[in-house]
Amino acid sequence: MGKIGEGCVTKPQIVEFEPIRYVSIQGQGDHEGTTFSNAVEALYTLSYSIKGN
Repeated sequence: MGKIGEGCVTKPQIVEFEPIRYVSIQGQGDHEGTTFSNAVEALYTLSYSIKGN
């Protein structure tokens, strides 16, 4: 199996990746509501502080 980005392939291939860590928010309700806004703000704050390290 070739590396990703090494030319085009004629058949679909399964590509395996190392496990990654990620942050997300969960919930339901109005995406224009205060709860969602606060959660997204916290998500961005956390993500950018992690990225900076």
